[in-house]
Amino acid sequence: MSRELGLISIGQLAKLTSASIVSLRYYEKLGILRPAYISEDSGYRYYSLEQTKQVEMICFLIELGIPLKEYGKFAEEKDNKNFLKLLEQGDKIAKEKIQAIEKGLDLLKELREQVELADAHRNSRIYERVFPEMYLYVKEMERSVDEANQIEVAMEFSKEVTGIMAKLPISERAFFRKMRCGCLLESTPRTQRFFTYIEMPKRYEGKGFKVIPAGTFYCLQNEEGEIEHVSTLFHKQLKDKESYIALEAEIFTGKQESTHPLYELRVMG
Repeated sequence: MSRELGLISIGQLAKLTSASIVSLRYYEKLGILRPAYISEDSGYRYYSLEQTKQVEMICFLIELGIPLKEYGKFAEEKDNKNFLKLLEQGDKIAKEKIQAIEKGLDLLKELREQVELADAHRNSRIYERVFPEMYLYVKEMERSVDEANQIEVAMEFSKEVTGIMAKLPISERAFFRKMRCGCLLESTPRTQRFFTYIEMPKRYEGKGFKVIPAGTFYCLQNEEGEIEHVSTLFHKQLKDKESYIALEAEIFTGKQESTHPLYELRVMG
């Protein structure tokens, strides 16, 4: 009889949607999903095929975190004005979740690439990598100061970075989830200057901002932090080079041992 009337049972509705039979009964209890027909003889509940859209919408609103009671309140109103606002709210939340997922996927992609990089060159000596132009915010470090002072400088740098992040648009703040940071060395015939840095999403002007040109870097993985010995480690590559830059950054390996991180040392003359 249900097919002849164009109706489906609660079990069929559950199979056609994302909701379980228990959930469908709960929605009825809340008053947000009423059967299209209830058999007087058996008490069985039947629904129209059109109600599959309603059920899918209810499931989606749950996924977005919108309270079902709020949906029920707006659905009962004769005027659709507030109900349309609810749908607009759902649309906004859904787009925000999509953006968050896309950012999360970007992060997972980068972490996977770092793990693959670590595995590919774990037993290698020097290898080459091409990098695009990089934009950094830096703070100069005195290599002669003791560990306590270095920690103090690092904490001050973290506060500065937090302040910069707070002033950026939300879309640009997401870049810092990747936390590309490390040490920078600028070497000339007269001086060697060391900096701690964090990579920025784009070029900025002002004190503390630097641009690292795009190009091919010679790279080496190590567990010690060897940026001070870069001229020795890359003596062949830096032969006859009066000036060069070197960057050292930690590589994500997926391991829990944070006391022995893996670094990648990069140099370009």
